[in-house]
Amino acid sequence: MESTISRRRFLRASAMTAVGVALSACGATPTPTKVPPTATKAAAPAAPTAAPTPVPKAAVELVVSRGQHPSQPILQDAPAHLEVTKVTGVKLNFQVVPDADWQSKQTLWMSTKQVPDLMYSSFTAMRDYANPGVFKAVLPLIDKYGPNLKRYLEAYANDVKRMKFGGDLFIVPATSMRTKRLAPSPCIRKDLLDKVGLPFPTTFDELYNALKEIKKANPGTVGWTCRTTSGQSGIKRELMIVAYPFGSGLGGWARGAHVPYWEPTANGGKGQWLYGPLYPEFKDVLAYFNKLYKEGLLDPDVANLTPDQWHEKNSSGKGIFSWDNFSFCVRWNQAVRGVDPKATWTPFPIIKGSKGARQNDYTGFAGSGGGWTIGAGCKYPERAIELMDWMVTPLGV
Repeated sequence: MESTISRRRFLRASAMTAVGVALSACGATPTPTKVPPTATKAAAPAAPTAAPTPVPKAAVELVVSRGQHPSQPILQDAPAHLEVTKVTGVKLNFQVVPDADWQSKQTLWMSTKQVPDLMYSSFTAMRDYANPGVFKAVLPLIDKYGPNLKRYLEAYANDVKRMKFGGDLFIVPATSMRTKRLAPSPCIRKDLLDKVGLPFPTTFDELYNALKEIKKANPGTVGWTCRTTSGQSGIKRELMIVAYPFGSGLGGWARGAHVPYWEPTANGGKGQWLYGPLYPEFKDVLAYFNKLYKEGLLDPDVANLTPDQWHEKNSSGKGIFSWDNFSFCVRWNQAVRGVDPKATWTPFPIIKGSKGARQNDYTGFAGSGGGWTIGAGCKYPERAIELMDWMVTPLGV
């Protein structure tokens, strides 16, 4: 769904929304250098709560890096980029790496401690390298040079807490404006549920009963369907999505299935990263899926169903239930109604897990999962923070 944010939240939007950046696929990481002074333009008056940071007189250059999508080339002389330099005195030196090569290039820089001045990164990618030898700690810099960023982070205090290492933060999290959040949600054939006289399930036990009754009334269906993705079997991916709502965890939608998950109730309620399979709650998740599989309520092709095959099953009337991107219901309905005009796929509210809580993990800072890091070798970290601080003012946005 698409949400329209208030002006206050608008001012807290991504610290680098206007800065689409990329990085060169070859060569060593450039060292930031001073450039000739650039004429500055007075910033437009800002709201009292988000006044632009005063522009320093000396102009500097920052190397800004991220992957580039082939259909969206990043231009050095784009009007927005030139305007940033005029207003802030910071020349943005964009260097491009194709998206296909970005992850390996990024890993190389982090492992060799050659991170550029500003580098976009997912939290998952930078987490294993989060130390002062690779990145600048940003909280002390924000306290001194980023009053707007400080308010921005305070507005998302719970999310920021998850991203700290040793009490500090090594990434300035990014958020988005007018974002469509297509989080994984339970989706069911509502018409078949109605025919067996059952309401939407509110617990996993009720979901099991609904699948059992629908399958009994429609023996040609395959039950709960799921898809494989690159590097993940269908069941591994489904455990990644469903384990947390159930009451355990295995990675997360924005992080993958081979990493820890954030358990807010651990560590005396302070929260802690846990690797789900090491804890007894995860056995309950496995037992539930084992029960579904044995009783024919889980698609027998669960391990290796390709995305195309998965869509075909849900579009042809064979699928009953999926826990995935709920926008696919539109696609399935358009197809399956050619077979049954009354067929209706629909998402429904997250169901309660074993702990009695309704919880769904769409992890990522305010829906993005990434942000901006400052390389440990950056000569002007205060200017990087001032730049991002200005980017959350009305003029910067």
